[in-house]
Amino acid sequence: IAEEKQDFTMADSLHAVCDKLIKRHPHIYGDVKVDNEEDVKRNWEQIKLSEGKKSVLSGVPSGLPAMVKAYRMQEKTAQ
Repeated sequence: IAEEKQDFTMADSLHAVCDKLIKRHPHIYGDVKVDNEEDVKRNWEQIKLSEGKKSVLSGVPSGLPAMVKAYRMQEKTAQ
């Protein structure tokens, strides 16, 4: 539908996803060195905050069931 309206193409969408993956994984596609999974998660959250997120908790969907949402929020704040 978007392509028919000339808003964007499938290729545009795929390029955006690829660019996002490359930006958020500098330990794979760039020269950032990490020692463990915690370093990767810490970098991930810093990158997301630099993209305009106001809080690390903004990535937790509001539509989750209460128990799942609470668990995800605890995971995020523990980092």
